[in-house]
Amino acid sequence: MKQLHSGGESKQAVSKITLEEAGNQSYEAYVKYYTVDCLSKMLFRSKSRFLVIVTIFTIFTVLLMITLQFSSSKAMKSLGGELHCDPEVMKPSPEIPKNVNKLRPADIKVIAAMGDSITIALRSKNFEGQSSAKVYPGNSYIIGGDGTLRDQITVGKVLREFNQNLVGLSHGIDYGNNSGFNVAVGGMTSKDLPRQAAVLIKRMEQAGVSLKEDWKIVSIFIGTNDLGNLKCRRNQDVPIGREEYKVNLIKAISVLRTSLKRTLVSIIPMWNSQILIEAQSIIFEGKRRECGEHSVEKRDALCSEYRKVAYEIQDERMFDSEDFTVVAQGFMDNVVDAFRNRDGAYDTSFYADDTFHLSKYGNAVIGKFLWNSMLEPVGSKSVHGNLGDDSIPLKCPTMDRPYIQTLNNK
Repeated sequence: MKQLHSGGESKQAVSKITLEEAGNQSYEAYVKYYTVDCLSKMLFRSKSRFLVIVTIFTIFTVLLMITLQFSSSKAMKSLGGELHCDPEVMKPSPEIPKNVNKLRPADIKVIAAMGDSITIALRSKNFEGQSSAKVYPGNSYIIGGDGTLRDQITVGKVLREFNQNLVGLSHGIDYGNNSGFNVAVGGMTSKDLPRQAAVLIKRMEQAGVSLKEDWKIVSIFIGTNDLGNLKCRRNQDVPIGREEYKVNLIKAISVLRTSLKRTLVSIIPMWNSQILIEAQSIIFEGKRRECGEHSVEKRDALCSEYRKVAYEIQDERMFDSEDFTVVAQGFMDNVVDAFRNRDGAYDTSFYADDTFHLSKYGNAVIGKFLWNSMLEPVGSKSVHGNLGDDSIPLKCPTMDRPYIQTLNNK
């Protein structure tokens, strides 16, 4: 009985201990189970599992950021086009031409461009959320290769319709290999053109272009920075005179002429300052930009002299040979106002956010008129492009005029 009692007491004691300590034991177990150390062991038992989780998280974060950037950003306005040409004029010559005056669009294998920020398409972003401080060579009106012709008109994308293997198109954002044969540099003057010509030749060699056999078209537009302080902006440089400007272009074309055979150089003469340099002042203030006595008159005079230089180089024929020539594309010569749309109203969609450089749409507009100019006879080219009329179509070569137009086939 005593033993029974004793056993019962013992049993009661055990039960009592269990009841008293159960809560503490459970809490200790809870704490132990959910400590950081235990949790980390559970989640990251191995280094490989940890790396997999980090990698997945990183990829997810990057994709999320990209998605948010573009889904929340509105695509910038553009202008696409189509070619509706006779299939016969879309074909290359039966034999590779030896004469630059018998060069069909489909014969051109290489496209290139030289110049400043206008040529490299500074600020011509694709989406509202993108940086305005970058260059977008893929949108360049001369040589841009991003997207299709229906997405945005550029001379390069038009030529790609004739030759899918066209070499030199620029793509993407920023300077680099993506810019192809667009060697333009923002902020440069005509003094930089000889250097650009040398860089271009080197890039062509590295890309495997035949400097002697492949037909090439090289377009040049320069002059906005040559105006120096006459731009009435932050630039305080002394303007480059017309003779120095001419010498610089001649030096650059001479570099090209020395190394490149089978080349057509297309010079885009200097534009009047109202279309770019003065656009902000004209649109928002209703007046032309001034910054000193007779600054407007001096600027107009110098722009006119720069423009004459392009025609002098063409007409003097100093570079002409059977397989090399220079042509001026003066489709902007008589445009003397900021951009107006088809209704006649000023329209800032033509411009980047600084109302100076071209937007993606502005590049497309200029690209269309440059292409059309290339097919117009020298001496009869349009000099006042109706830039705001988006309905103007892309021109086609014809059976009567199947060639890129030059002085000797006009």
